[in-house]
Amino acid sequence: MPLSLSGRWPTLAVLLIATALVLVLQPAAQTAAEQLTGQQVMERSKDTKQSETQVSEITMLLIDKKNKQQTRSIKIWAVQKGNESKTLTRFTAPKSVSGVGFLALGEGEKAKRWLYMPRTKKTRMIAEGDKNKSFMGTDFTYYDLSPHDVDGSIYEPVEDATHEGIACYKVSGRSRDLDASLYSKVVQWVRKDNYVPIRVDFYDKDGELLKRSTVLDLENIDGNWTPMKMQMHNLQINHKTVMTIDKVEYDTKIPSRYFNKSNLEKGR
Repeated sequence: MPLSLSGRWPTLAVLLIATALVLVLQPAAQTAAEQLTGQQVMERSKDTKQSETQVSEITMLLIDKKNKQQTRSIKIWAVQKGNESKTLTRFTAPKSVSGVGFLALGEGEKAKRWLYMPRTKKTRMIAEGDKNKSFMGTDFTYYDLSPHDVDGSIYEPVEDATHEGIACYKVSGRSRDLDASLYSKVVQWVRKDNYVPIRVDFYDKDGELLKRSTVLDLENIDGNWTPMKMQMHNLQINHKTVMTIDKVEYDTKIPSRYFNKSNLEKGR
């Protein structure tokens, strides 16, 4: 999920039509579930992405356990070409965080990450020991903000499941390198009709449910399933981050110079 959030995420009418089709085709879907492995489901999910670049403007709502809310705005430039992954995230509002930038290059445990703070005019590399820390008070960690290779996980047999009445493949996986991963396992509900993960449960090192990501609105834009609205809920501290895409463009040319420390520090 970059903060594009590494996925491809309809109006209510589209969801209803899709659900009806799944119900009609359920016997065939169940047969497919018996044949597909977890890795095959996740590879098909990854292949639903049609575009190599994405530029998004996002409103972020932070809600604490007392329902106190904070609103932030960010812009994201992302490139995903084969094994090449580059993401630049820039905060644009409010003034207290405007100009803060985050740069991520590479995937998973091999990713390099830098954070720029305009108040101090300093850039620091996110150390391996800091990857479990919250990103700017959100329910995403630095580890979450880099895509993770499908081959980097070991998957259990696929189960049939539903989420909000939509037929899904339930795929449970764990990292091949548990010491490097933040989670003991990650369980995904992947829609059978379009292979989009619409719910993801993250379990901590003790095997307890830590966070849940859910897609609240899904649209197909230029062939890309796009999560127009999604929520990450930390159930252990009852804190939520709700992200709404206000504008998104695919296959926009993004100069390679965007993805370096010099540009990160220029604040644009």
